[in-house]
Amino acid sequence: MRAPSKVDDAVLLLILQLIRYHATKHFRTLLRSGLADFSSWAIEQLVTQVPRKRLFLLCSYLTQNLT
Repeated sequence: MRAPSKVDDAVLLLILQLIRYHATKHFRTLLRSGLADFSSWAIEQLVTQVPRKRLFLLCSYLTQNLT
């Protein structure tokens, strides 16, 4: 078995970034759909899973669109 290379590391990083991107888009879809009980579990998930920059953007979106 060969040792992981820099290319392997780059591919894994890209996959993780794509997963986070699509998860964030899915959260936005759930938010816009008015899913019942969204706020009770979504905030916890966002704080633990979403990078700070995306969390800041989401908070800005919520502030502008829900007030």
